Amino acid sequence: CVAYTKNVEAYAGGDIVIFSPKKVDCIYLSYSLNSDLMTRHRRKLGQGHSVVHVYSSGLKKLHVPLPPLPEQKKIAEILSAWDMAIELLGKLVDAKTKLKKALMQQLLTGKLRFKEFRKPSEKNGVPPKGWNEAALNDIAEIKFSGVDKKSHIGQRKVYLCNYMDVYNNNYITADMDFMHATASDNEIEKFSLEIGDIMITKDSETPDDIGVPS
Repeated sequence: CVAYTKNVEAYAGGDIVIFSPKKVDCIYLSYSLNSDLMTRHRRKLGQGHSVVHVYSSGLKKLHVPLPPLPEQKKIAEILSAWDMAIELLGKLVDAKTKLKKALMQQLLTGKLRFKEFRKPSEKNGVPPKGWNEAALNDIAEIKFSGVDKKSHIGQRKVYLCNYMDVYNNNYITADMDFMHATASDNEIEKFSLEIGDIMITKDSETPDDIGVPS
């Protein structure tokens, strides 16, 4: 949920539900609907399997905690201040991420090397002396997971590492909040993750989001 607060002409696209608040601070309502408690309630309204939907008929039944309007505005003001601070921190992180990517480009192409190793590459696109190239198929076993997100009677319960787990994280760790599902013995044997495995995103709506690794 996000509050639209700018005086600019805009229109809601498809798959969007619009709340027009009555005697409620819109920013407070947005934060309230994004709270952990309301998120848990919203999830219970989801319908579908491969694609989960929520409908206005279900959303109408949600109960939202509603303090007096002055208190709503104060809560919204404090949380907005925190959001601004987080945004500034995010810009700093983004700048450092770009610096890291530039360093990666230098190190992974041999243009920058440590003193204990040999000289860096002298030509663009040419690996430095002592480096080789290898097809991924020669240095890794590549397979596509076929485990779906459903639970089936008679199968074993498993934790699923899904698209967004990979997309949003550089590393996959045991303390992440994985989805629960089931898998057959054959699927468990073929697709169980081992320490050192690398996963990439296979599908996306944009080319830049394909092949993101973790």
